[in-house]
Amino acid sequence: MPTLLNGIHLSNQIQLLVCESGQTCSANICELTRNIAKHRIDLAWWTELQLPRHIRQAQRDAGWCWVDLRGELQHSFGRNGYGWCACTEDGDCQGAILYQVGGVSSFDESLPTVFCHRLATAPRNREGLVPQERYRGVGKGLIALAALHSYRAGLAGRVTVETYDDPDVREWYKRLGFRQTPKDSDGIVDFELVPEAANSLLANLLV
Repeated sequence: MPTLLNGIHLSNQIQLLVCESGQTCSANICELTRNIAKHRIDLAWWTELQLPRHIRQAQRDAGWCWVDLRGELQHSFGRNGYGWCACTEDGDCQGAILYQVGGVSSFDESLPTVFCHRLATAPRNREGLVPQERYRGVGKGLIALAALHSYRAGLAGRVTVETYDDPDVREWYKRLGFRQTPKDSDGIVDFELVPEAANSLLANLLV
């Protein structure tokens, strides 16, 4: 893991559950480079499963182009935009996150936050999409990474995300300790990880 601005260091691994064996393993946190975004996500995630079109189209992120998303983040936020991915020993990318350090809290506009623009796990790791997920804990680990960055950047662990009208997604964020904020725009509701919940998440999920 490279040293970030102001000497901030992040964890270089997260712990995952190997679903087949029930054992745990470590995934390396790597910078989401253009090469990884193209070859290990855009050209890999949705092609390897050969899912029926209607099932794939039901997944909100199926049309995302991570190469473009990564470029847009860097263009918009420069050195305050970060992209990371979780890669296992076989070289596969199990999930990725894009976030901006220095967003505005949806609870209190006077407080800065880490704003998560995109988060996704590889389709192979999604319950209900495959007979058995390969790994669990990818999304949690990447959110914990964002919370750690927030904490070490002096933002108290706050992380803010936009959620669409999907009860399962919103419930997932709530289980991590996120709280629904008053901000609601056309069904897109902000959820925010508050400092006390961030501390709990960091204690349990990062190596």
